[in-house]
Amino acid sequence: MQWKEATRLCNEMVAMNTLPDIVSFNILVDALCKEGLVSDAEVVVDMMIQRGEQLDMITYNSLMDGYCLRSQMDEANKVFDLMISKGISPNVRSYNILINGYCKCRRV
Repeated sequence: MQWKEATRLCNEMVAMNTLPDIVSFNILVDALCKEGLVSDAEVVVDMMIQRGEQLDMITYNSLMDGYCLRSQMDEANKVFDLMISKGISPNVRSYNILINGYCKCRRV
């Protein structure tokens, strides 16, 4: 799986003191979520927070999408609410992720 290589490269960057930026982290979070590895993505998000990175809309949208792919709509909504509480306004993609998730879960 390519996400394993991406994770390895991210860890290598940290070990070599070439610190990943928000773009690097978001790519990894999104890849993990698309593979259904939301708990691994949350580990990366926790690392981002510990390093003082400010999560952005892309980070939150990736997490919401990951939860929706796993039919965990309550978790997706928690991420949506957290994003808003952090002062980040949802965009069209944010709403589309949730609408798509609800449709797939037949909760519409």
